[in-house]
Amino acid sequence: MARRILFLGSKRVGFSCLNFLIENKKALDIEIVGVLTDPIAKVDTSYSLKSLAEKNGVKVYHDLEFLDEDAKADLLISVQYHRILKKKHIEFGDVAINLHMAPLPEYRGCNQFSFAILNGDKEFGTTIHMLDEGIDSGDILFERRFEMAADTSVSELFEKTGNESILLFEAHIADVINGNFTAKPQSDYLSTRSTSLHFRKEISALKQLDLNQSEARLIRAIRATSMPGYEPPYALVHGEKVHYGLNESGKPVQIVNPFAPIIQKSGIIDVVFGKNVRVVEPVNLYKCSIGDESFIGPFVEIQKKARIGRNTKIQSHTFICELVEIGNDCFISHGVMFINDTFSDGGPANGDESKWKSTKIGNFVSIGTNATLLPVTICDNVVIGAGAVVTKDILEPGTYVGNPAKKIK
Repeated sequence: MARRILFLGSKRVGFSCLNFLIENKKALDIEIVGVLTDPIAKVDTSYSLKSLAEKNGVKVYHDLEFLDEDAKADLLISVQYHRILKKKHIEFGDVAINLHMAPLPEYRGCNQFSFAILNGDKEFGTTIHMLDEGIDSGDILFERRFEMAADTSVSELFEKTGNESILLFEAHIADVINGNFTAKPQSDYLSTRSTSLHFRKEISALKQLDLNQSEARLIRAIRATSMPGYEPPYALVHGEKVHYGLNESGKPVQIVNPFAPIIQKSGIIDVVFGKNVRVVEPVNLYKCSIGDESFIGPFVEIQKKARIGRNTKIQSHTFICELVEIGNDCFISHGVMFINDTFSDGGPANGDESKWKSTKIGNFVSIGTNATLLPVTICDNVVIGAGAVVTKDILEPGTYVGNPAKKIK
């Protein structure tokens, strides 16, 4: 009989672990009975556990208090879940485990990456442990440790630990499911390892720099607290915040604009190209496919999972979103916009792919400048006039113009 799994998690690591369970549920002989996640986590929407669960027919619980008898499981798994579980929640699994992105018992709680850098640690790690009512205090089941680079930053350590955590999970989750483990109390390690417990609110104090400390210590403090997307570390000078970072030589420097945006460069990433495709840069193409003899003009964005057929021309400033498929011998003029989110709930789907809808364009279709296409199906041999708004499927060849687009011949 398949073992029942209740999964709690968020962010990239939680998404990857849940996806591993879904992709390997037959081999692992499991049934995922429910998923809980953090609906407001500050995370790339491509790592939405809610969307992943719904796409695969897994029930999503929106809060711990909504758990019911259907959520009773043989194994409860927590991976970067945002809440501390009470006994009544832990008991929804006959066995309950947590993947903690830090070595134990050295770093329980939060801000482990910052403290490891501040402490000058040479080794870090990630741990699978039993869940109890304490904070990362349960018995250790499996761990993975690795060397820390002497000049590592908090963002680099976070990323490295995330990757190592996924490897740890994939290597040992079958052992956990099948009960092939020995649980070892954290107290058994205290003769050779330190222990500490840190809280989220401590980061505010860590970010305030002491300019009187040695340069080496100051550099370490800046590396430990400079996380892209968050306020940089600072010193108080005459009662005013002066923010600091490190220059290319690794020396402390003042930051003139501490809230500068994170700049991401456009480019061509993981695109499957056919033969003799021409692309005029700059473009933003990623994880899509483009057929033989096609042309992509400048300032075009084509998102992942989109497919462009053979001998199709995409002119400048066109946006082709996910779930769009364009056939062969098509012409897409300048500034054409494809849409997959219809704001069905009164606003953007905010990365919830279950609310997105697909568009399929047939062969020998020409679409005029600045046309907009909602999620529709368009048959072969169709012309869409400039500025038209296509709101419904087009199932007859012909020419369509206007808002909404209507057939004129």
